Amino acid sequence: MKTLYYQIGLLLMLSVNSYSQFSTSLEHLEIPNTPATVLLDQSISNVENPKSVKAFTSNLINTFTKDYKVPNNYAVSFTPYFLFTKNKTFAKHHGYDLAGNYNPFHSLYSSLNLSFALVNNDTLRNISFGITTSILKINGKNKNTKYGLAKQSFAAVETYRVNNYNPLTDNFNNEGTYKTMISNFDKELENFENTKYLFSIDLAAGYSQFADEQTKSGKFGRLGIWSTMNYNILLNPNKTTPQYISLYFYNRFLEDETQYDVASSDYIKNSYFDTGGKIELDFNKISFAYEYIKRTDNEEYRSIGSLKYKISNKIALNGGFGKNFEKSNNQIGFLGINWGLDFGTTLQQ
Repeated sequence: MKTLYYQIGLLLMLSVNSYSQFSTSLEHLEIPNTPATVLLDQSISNVENPKSVKAFTSNLINTFTKDYKVPNNYAVSFTPYFLFTKNKTFAKHHGYDLAGNYNPFHSLYSSLNLSFALVNNDTLRNISFGITTSILKINGKNKNTKYGLAKQSFAAVETYRVNNYNPLTDNFNNEGTYKTMISNFDKELENFENTKYLFSIDLAAGYSQFADEQTKSGKFGRLGIWSTMNYNILLNPNKTTPQYISLYFYNRFLEDETQYDVASSDYIKNSYFDTGGKIELDFNKISFAYEYIKRTDNEEYRSIGSLKYKISNKIALNGGFGKNFEKSNNQIGFLGINWGLDFGTTLQQ
């Protein structure tokens, strides 16, 4: 955990900081798909519920249709909590009070994510905005246990620093012990952050406008609101790197005015209710998933198989192939790269 070692190095070298509180940076945050692209059904996965998100992410998605058109689609998102909240503590960020009691509604603001996307779909140029947040996150026994271990290790490092730093020599009485304690905390923190919530519920909404050759100034496109429920089953409880089967249930209400009616020479408004789910096998670095979403009032559906590979904590590659609602020419493939930046992810004790 290089960021942490750099911080400790600064504490050792600069006497002005010798009595500052020990801190750590979150490095295992996820890079989710944005609601702005999910609204337009131009995301590799419409059904998603990340356990945590980065401060700022950027997505580049290429969509390969049957006509082999390759439009460039861009999306950005940011999490206000990481950018604007000061004095974030280790316990409060993860939903715990000083007594160790867990609040399952703690992430309403900390997981709030705003997004913006530019998407080219056939002859339409879309601009969309999205918002999402987690309204409920329930810990399993395994995650609570790992939080307790990480918290104890975090407090032990701070206590040792306070009691064993010598300002006259600008060093620790036993620097080897201090480094060992930091290394142990690193492992406990990674174990905790890699452990998924047992159950969670997300809410999201989005709005879009579009322009074509006739409507240069823009026209209402879509308005949607959707929910995602997620249940995670740990496959290897005795292993350091957890592996999961994740089950998702998805509902979406959608107002759509992007379908052109030849008879009336105008765009028509339709209302849809989509329902479906996803199953995902998550092996930490790589995951495989299949999602199916059905429009309840017609024969349209979305059926996508996908793969995600995490190159690092900041970069992930995504790919998917399947069908995407339309009745004809609905074979579609996705290839995307998501990258994230960490701002304000340092936590105090």
